[in-house]
Amino acid sequence: MTNIIKNTKPFFSILLPIYNREDFLAETIDTVLNQSFRDWELVAVDDGSTDKSVSILEAYGDDRIRIIKQKNAGAGAARNTAISNARGEYFAFLDSDDLWNPKHLELHHAAIVKSNFQKAFFRSFIAFIENGAVKDHQSIVENNFKDSLEYSMKVALYPTACSFHNSLFANIRFNEQIKINIDAECFIRVAAISQIFVIPEHTGFIRRHPGNLSVAGSANYLRQIEVWSKIQSYPEVKTRLPRHYINNLLANYHFWLFADKKLSSQKRLYNFTRSVALDRRKLFKWQTWKLLFKSIIGA
Repeated sequence: MTNIIKNTKPFFSILLPIYNREDFLAETIDTVLNQSFRDWELVAVDDGSTDKSVSILEAYGDDRIRIIKQKNAGAGAARNTAISNARGEYFAFLDSDDLWNPKHLELHHAAIVKSNFQKAFFRSFIAFIENGAVKDHQSIVENNFKDSLEYSMKVALYPTACSFHNSLFANIRFNEQIKINIDAECFIRVAAISQIFVIPEHTGFIRRHPGNLSVAGSANYLRQIEVWSKIQSYPEVKTRLPRHYINNLLANYHFWLFADKKLSSQKRLYNFTRSVALDRRKLFKWQTWKLLFKSIIGA
């Protein structure tokens, strides 16, 4: 383990948004303190927690941990506050219920050095933890795409496994108006202006627990449609990627809404027509016609 380096401008600023995470926060912070690479600051933004999260933070008494408190404004706003207050050359994101391998920062630093300190986007991979055990691992995918924007659209980018040069956020912030896919929406915009360097290691761990599960069912599909339609309208996406990339995603969400028996027949048929208009291949799948027939007869 290297010595702690006290620096007014640390190499990494670790950006940690927090909201009511008293059950997980101490273990998350401990994985930061246990990093083999030590030149960092932790910018912890409490987004109006009503539990003991702030007390847990304050109990550490470590001058590398900077605590910022704000009224509850959402994860995007908390991350933006952290970005605005960060002093590091590179930003490393971490969610308040996630964990890091002890060599996470060391491996990211090594990749940055290998790149000759590119002002770029670096990503490793995550594994999922459920009931204290590792259940599965994200597939490692190298960036063999012609355009990093394409990579960002096809391969899941989890904040806990990503780091960035601070200059990439000079004119980019998280969208505080959306409630789902906040990270993907932001990282796609970053990928549009940066190369993505891949670190082929699983260095982050995401806990699966009731508190971090996304909105399920039709409400989720509607939000996904809203966000991906917005992303599709961005000039860099429109000019650099084939339209079918997002159309296929949107078609699937509309199709899943069409399959939802809780919706009215009118809404289901609307989503059917949207789905096949966006992806005509669905017309040649027997599941499409089976669902349509059931919708017509009210089954």
